[in-house]
Amino acid sequence: TDLESALVPLDKVRRSVEALPFRVKDQRLNITISIGVTTLQQGDNVHTAFDRADKALYEAKNTGRNKICYKK
Repeated sequence: TDLESALVPLDKVRRSVEALPFRVKDQRLNITISIGVTTLQQGDNVHTAFDRADKALYEAKNTGRNKICYKK
């Protein structure tokens, strides 16, 4: 799918996880997720696309977490 079509459901998942009422030993614990996403480019294979998505994931984690980052 194209990037715009992917971002809407991914952000819905991110917000849903953030809203989950997660508890550990009767204490609320905030759970968030970071997401890395890419789109297939001309000449890609599964390894190059996965590597870009993985880099996007680490960018999301290293720049504040609880977000979606995209690598082209």
